[in-house]
Amino acid sequence: MHTAYEEFYGVYELFSNHNQLELQVCPNCKSEDIEEDFIMRKIIDLRDTNMTIDEIFELQNYVWKDDQLVPVELLEGE
Repeated sequence: MHTAYEEFYGVYELFSNHNQLELQVCPNCKSEDIEEDFIMRKIIDLRDTNMTIDEIFELQNYVWKDDQLVPVELLEGE
């Protein structure tokens, strides 16, 4: 998420200069309280994985593309 420090802290109108702020947030709920594992999700190659079918079905927010499961956040902007 891109914003300004002043906007993030609710004092945007008090300052004429604004400083950029980039935050990593959950793509679903926009919360800043996320774990690094979620941020660093990787593409899963279905031809070379040790995951069981049950583990694959439990995955959320992945898209099947060319025998791979791709996290949706990696597809944004395509």
